[in-house]
Amino acid sequence: MLDNITVLNLASVGPSARAAQWLADYGAKVLQIGSVASGRQIEPAFHAYGARRGVQRLNLDLKLESGREVLYRLVATSDVLLESFRPQVVNKLGIDYTTLSNINPRLVYCSTSGYGQSGPYAQWAGHDINYLALGGFLECTGRAADGTPALPGATVADSAGGGMQACMSIMAALLQRGSSGRGRYLDVAVIDGVLSMMSLYVDQYLAIGEPVTTGSALLTGRYAWYGVYPTRDHRFVAVGAIEPRFYSNLCTALGLDGFKKDQYCDARQPALRDALRDAFSQRDRDEWVALLAHRDTCVAPVLSIAEATVDPHLQARRSVCEVQHAQHGVFKQLAPLWAGIPRPERVSLDATNDSAAILRGAGYSESQIVDLLESEAAEGMMLEVIPESVSALIDQPQYRERCEIEVESGYIFSACAAAMNGNPLFWDKDTANNLTAGPIAPPTMLSTWFRPHYWRPGAEDERLALQAHFDLKNFLQLPEAVIASNELILGAPVRVGDRLSCWQVVRSISGVKTTRLGRGRFWVVEVVFENQGGEYVGSDSYNAFAYVRGTESEA
Repeated sequence: MLDNITVLNLASVGPSARAAQWLADYGAKVLQIGSVASGRQIEPAFHAYGARRGVQRLNLDLKLESGREVLYRLVATSDVLLESFRPQVVNKLGIDYTTLSNINPRLVYCSTSGYGQSGPYAQWAGHDINYLALGGFLECTGRAADGTPALPGATVADSAGGGMQACMSIMAALLQRGSSGRGRYLDVAVIDGVLSMMSLYVDQYLAIGEPVTTGSALLTGRYAWYGVYPTRDHRFVAVGAIEPRFYSNLCTALGLDGFKKDQYCDARQPALRDALRDAFSQRDRDEWVALLAHRDTCVAPVLSIAEATVDPHLQARRSVCEVQHAQHGVFKQLAPLWAGIPRPERVSLDATNDSAAILRGAGYSESQIVDLLESEAAEGMMLEVIPESVSALIDQPQYRERCEIEVESGYIFSACAAAMNGNPLFWDKDTANNLTAGPIAPPTMLSTWFRPHYWRPGAEDERLALQAHFDLKNFLQLPEAVIASNELILGAPVRVGDRLSCWQVVRSISGVKTTRLGRGRFWVVEVVFENQGGEYVGSDSYNAFAYVRGTESEA
C-alpha cells in the first residue's frame, strides 16, 4: 500500500520505532538511521520491533558536517522523517523541519515525544508509565493489593498513544500532500494520545462534572458482570456481559436467574460478585470457556503470553509467523497484524548494516562510499557500542551439531592431505600419527574443515566452521578479520566408531582497539566437542581481530 513511500527513522525504540515498523509492514521503504555516538541510543533486542523486518540500516554521526550531508542527501528523495529527540535538539543538530523542508518541501516531518514540543513539561524525561499517569489512565486501571494503581502490563502509551497516532498522522499528511504538493510538520505527543484514549471519561467530567475512578464506572469495575474471576485451577476468566441479553445468558448458564433483574442495581453488586466468584470456582478455566464462550455470554480465558501464541483462534488467523534470521537462525514472531497487510507464514531477515546499499541509492559513487565508511561520519564509530543482542551471545552455545556418521580411520588422513593443498594449517600423516597415536581425528581438524556432519572428504555446506566468528563480523560491522592465534585443548580421545557433537561459543569481546591493521575488536570463539557419552573431547579456541581498515597508528 505504501510501496512508493520512503521513510527515514532516526529513533531506535519507542513510538517512532513502532510507527516505522508498521509503515514498513504496509510496504514503505524504511531506512533506520542509527547514531554512531556511544550511549546515545538504546539498541533493542534482535527480535524486538518485528526484528526490523523490511528495514534497512545506516549509522551516521549527525554531529559531524559530513554525517549531516549524508542525511540531507537522503532527505532530498524521502517522503517521511521520524525523530524522537528531546525538543529543540534537532535545531542544534541542524536537522530541524525548517532546514529539511527547504531541501525537500514535500517532506512529512514527524516528531514524537512524551509531552510534546511545547508546554511546561516539554523537556521532562519520561516513559510509558509516566504518560499513563499524567493522562488519568493509571487512576482508572484498578488497584494493586496495597492500594496503588496497578501497572497495565504493556506499553499502552507508546503503542496506542504514540506509535499509532504517528502512523495515522503521517498517512493523513501524505494524503493531504497529494493535493497540496507540500509536506508538513507533525508534533506527535504521547500524552495527547493517552488523553484521546481516555476521552470517554475526560469528556464526561468536562461536560457534567462527574469524575471516573477505579470502581466508579462500568469499565472500571463498578458492576460485577464486568470483571475477572479466578477458576478452580487458579487461572482466570474475563467477563464482559454489558448488553442485557448477554447478561441474561450468563445468569442462565451459571444458574443465577435470581440476579437477572439486578444488572444495574448497585446495592446487589456485592452479592452478585460473590455469586459469580463462587460459581467460577467450581470448574477449571478451560471448562468454563468451552461451556460459556459460544453461548453469547462474553466470557473469554485470561491467557499467558505463551498460551496466546498457540491459541487455535489466533493460529487460524495466522497471527504468528516463522522467521529465518541470518544471524539468529529460525524463530517465531508476531506476523504483521494490521488490516490490509498480508500475513506470511515465513519471512527471511538479514539484520546486517545496509550502509553501502543506502549510500549507493543516495547517489554516492563507490569511491565516495569507501571514503565515508572509513571515516567517522558513517558506520565506523558504531564500533564503540556493543548491541545488547550481541553481548547476550557471550558464553551461550550456538550452532549445535551432532554427527550421525561414525568416525572412520581414513578421515584424518584425508583431512591432513587437504591441509597440504593450500590450507593455512599444515598437517601430514606423520603429524596426525604423532598427535593422535593412530587414526584419531584431532578436534582442530574437525572444527576447521570437517565439522561433525561433513567429515567425508569433499562434503560442503553453507554454514561455516567458525560461523560464530563471521556472525560477529556481521553484527559489529567489521569487514576484515585475522585469526591472531588459536589454542587446542584435548580431553577424552576420539576413537574409531565415536559419534561426536560440537557447538560454537563466543567467550569474550574486547573494547575498541587500534592496531596497524585498523580499528576494531578482539574476540575469542571456541569450538567445543563431546562424544556420544557426553565426555568432553576437546576444544579449539580462536583469538581473532576484526577491524575497519584505517591509517597506521598505535599498535
